Amino acid sequence: MLLPDGLNSVNVRLHSGKEWIVTVRNKDGSATDTMFAANDHQRSNIYLTPKHQLVVMEKGGSDVFFALHPDGAPEALSGNRYDERDTASDAWRYIGVIIGGKFFTANQSAECLDLLGEGKSPYRKRYQNLPIC
Repeated sequence: MLLPDGLNSVNVRLHSGKEWIVTVRNKDGSATDTMFAANDHQRSNIYLTPKHQLVVMEKGGSDVFFALHPDGAPEALSGNRYDERDTASDAWRYIGVIIGGKFFTANQSAECLDLLGEGKSPYRKRYQNLPIC
């Protein structure tokens, strides 16, 4: 799925039923990270942050963050780079969702974070567990 900036794309796929593999690509390279798969029914919300980061959040509250660079490859913000994450989620822009491998824009599918009754997330609280999930 090509992001609105026209430079970066994101792909989310299930790996061995236990984790989602998220890859962000641009002309300069790619970065990959993984997140826990609560189940195999995909609903990957996609966000852009004011600090030029891409955030992908999945059912159950798992998330990954990537730094996007205009003149360089994306970078996963995990491990020792965790503190660089732009966690001010009220300022994030919801750009859409990937459901079952198909991308829907924010205009086509409202934002919703299904935490599946057990998960939790510190982000986007007002969109968690809505009836539309």
